[in-house]
Amino acid sequence: MGAGDDERRRQARPRLGVRWSDAVLDVRGLMTQGDDPFAVIMTAVSQLGPSEPLDLIAPLDPIPLYTVLEARGYAHRTEDLGGGDYRVRFTPSQGAADD
Repeated sequence: MGAGDDERRRQARPRLGVRWSDAVLDVRGLMTQGDDPFAVIMTAVSQLGPSEPLDLIAPLDPIPLYTVLEARGYAHRTEDLGGGDYRVRFTPSQGAADD
């Protein structure tokens, strides 16, 4: 994949009431509206490059998501931002398969 493919992937990323910048997906606004962000998160993950991490910002610790993304080959690191907000970096594990 070349630089043009990366640019097309960035342009195709979801704009469904969430903030998206490079590999940062902020779903706090979506969740504040009472919407479930799971589909948006999984769409974002499906658009990542093979070694591209995703930083997720959410108003809770998304513990159930850890198992889902671990099954897809992602490790995670969680940071408590305070005030109930969390940043979780999902990073493809060595040898992760593209799903």
